[in-house]
Amino acid sequence: MTLATGTGGGRDMNGGLFGGQVGYNWQMSSWVFGLEADAQWTGQRGSTTVLCAVTGCFTPLQTVGTSATLEDKLDWFATFRGRLGFTVTPNVLLYATGGAAWGEVESNLGLTAVTAAGVPFTAFGSSKTDRFGWTVGAGIEAMFATNWSAKIEYLYLDMGSISNSVVMPTASGLPLGANVTSRITDHIIRAGINYHFSTGSY
Repeated sequence: MTLATGTGGGRDMNGGLFGGQVGYNWQMSSWVFGLEADAQWTGQRGSTTVLCAVTGCFTPLQTVGTSATLEDKLDWFATFRGRLGFTVTPNVLLYATGGAAWGEVESNLGLTAVTAAGVPFTAFGSSKTDRFGWTVGAGIEAMFATNWSAKIEYLYLDMGSISNSVVMPTASGLPLGANVTSRITDHIIRAGINYHFSTGSY
């Protein structure tokens, strides 16, 4: 039995990440073609709470202060990407990149309410799922020493949609539940240091 439905606005996932990458590049004159794979652990998470503060919001349960809190967390992700770049100077490379992504998303959903008799009750659900997605981005890389370069890179990450649900019994005999679907996307700015096994090229 559906008691209420709604659509909420977006929420930001914030946090840092740490990881590493490997890759191989082919350079022809000023053009650079490459393949890269990377993996990183993240502390990125975001949460939102939807509150219904009036009596009888979920009629006929006659609950007050009913709220649902959703938290999504990106535990880790990895990418496998192609890269195409152009050396604007012998030591500075501008490039675009894109490819596949894979990661683990943790979703936590809590539901709380107080009955008309003043009795609080709660329910909580948690799920983890591995997701395949895609990523695109661009960056700049500069050689600062023999075999060493530094880069700054932007990636847009799309992990698709995930669903979670919580259902809890009530004194009225009718269940109170919430079904939530989240679209997981991420804007990532990261910096890195690369070691090149071939001297004088990317």
